[in-house]
Amino acid sequence: MSIVACRVCKKEVSKTAPTCPHCGESKPGEQKATVKDGLVGLAMVIAAVVGLSQCMGGDDKAAKVDQPPKLDDAACAKDLQCFGEKALIHNTAQCKQAVEKLAKHDVKWTDTLLDSKFSRYRWRNQDKRIATLIGDKAQFQNGFGAYTKIIYECDVQQTGDKWAVLGARVKEGSLAD
Repeated sequence: MSIVACRVCKKEVSKTAPTCPHCGESKPGEQKATVKDGLVGLAMVIAAVVGLSQCMGGDDKAAKVDQPPKLDDAACAKDLQCFGEKALIHNTAQCKQAVEKLAKHDVKWTDTLLDSKFSRYRWRNQDKRIATLIGDKAQFQNGFGAYTKIIYECDVQQTGDKWAVLGARVKEGSLAD
């Protein structure tokens, strides 16, 4: 049992006492929040909001300098990096399923939260807007329960605003860094 000073009469009282035996204050061992505490908390919240807005919002002119210009769909279809990034965004989940269907047994994905399942891409047929997404962050289980590293590829095509997975392939190995 710890002894504290009553917040009203300042005499010794048990921290868990329901009332002060000297002055009758209820819960004398608990400290009530003061206006000062509230102001300090409010100041901390305001500082956090201002800090976040500075980090995220920043100066629009500086943001425009650091970012490459956005390409329209026709220009993006001619630029491998632009097209490949769009293909990754729109097709990673569907390509993952297509790769998993090729396994006879279990699949173990070895990518981390910040890794991309597909680390590379290349043109399959640029005129038809077909790209191949490539990765090696998975292992296929064999009939004996052992896992083997694989390289997988997934062909995707953009037609207008729609994307389609055309097919997937796998082979043993890992990509060179």
